[in-house]
Amino acid sequence: MRRPSGCCRKHYVNPFPHAVYFTNLSSAYSAAGRYEEAIEMAKRGIERTPGNMVSYICLTRALSMAGRYDEARAAAVEVLKINPKFSLERYAKILPLRDQSYVDRTIAALHKAGLRCRVKSSYSGLTNTLRLFVLTLSIESRSQK
Repeated sequence: MRRPSGCCRKHYVNPFPHAVYFTNLSSAYSAAGRYEEAIEMAKRGIERTPGNMVSYICLTRALSMAGRYDEARAAAVEVLKINPKFSLERYAKILPLRDQSYVDRTIAALHKAGLRCRVKSSYSGLTNTLRLFVLTLSIESRSQK
């Protein structure tokens, strides 16, 4: 058997990795623009731990970024089944990423899939919702060029 190289080496050492391994790998593939591989890794994470919300978030993001919006919406429904109070606003605050442009693209992809900011009606909530809407439109216009 040929030993895999690179990021798959962990899987070779541990033939039954935890779902976190697959969600992290899915996130890395999404960041690299390798959406089909990201989708596959997220699905494997869901197979390991079906109730893992992070795996469904990774799947939703990768499907949305790949332009597979119907499937992304179905995955977003699963996120909301696991956590009905899921909020993009809160999720954006806890993302452990330094690249703000990638955070913005992630939130926009999740927003396109149907996940929303769940803030009380206040001026700041309206501002965040409008910000996401404008961000989504700007990403759509860039992708159409």
